[in-house]
Amino acid sequence: MAAKRQNWIDAVAWTAIVAAIVFVTTRPLEAQTADRVIVVTLDGFRWQEVFGGAERPLINATDGGVADTAGTLARFWHRDQEERRRLLMPFLWGTVARDGLLLGDSSTGSVVRVRNSMRFSYPGYNEL
Repeated sequence: MAAKRQNWIDAVAWTAIVAAIVFVTTRPLEAQTADRVIVVTLDGFRWQEVFGGAERPLINATDGGVADTAGTLARFWHRDQEERRRLLMPFLWGTVARDGLLLGDSSTGSVVRVRNSMRFSYPGYNEL
């Protein structure tokens, strides 16, 4: 049960990370003028897959609900983690990560935590 709660907390933290990423565009972090701002948020998105790509233990019918295991493996699985995450999210890793900034990969020490006392995503959405 504690692992499920931690995964839920991590998902909420990742939602905050994604919202922050939106503000770090593909341009350098310097003063800019803009006519428009586009904000994209994701809820329930797993940080493990953003930074590690598809997870092999979940590519099956029982644990991951995958109907076409062979097709999914062919499309998204690679032994190299960097290639695996690029296959799963090509724009994020081909454009945003190259020209912007991604935070929150706790496996490399980039830890991001939810700071509100409620420990869920609504306060952040309300602020948006």
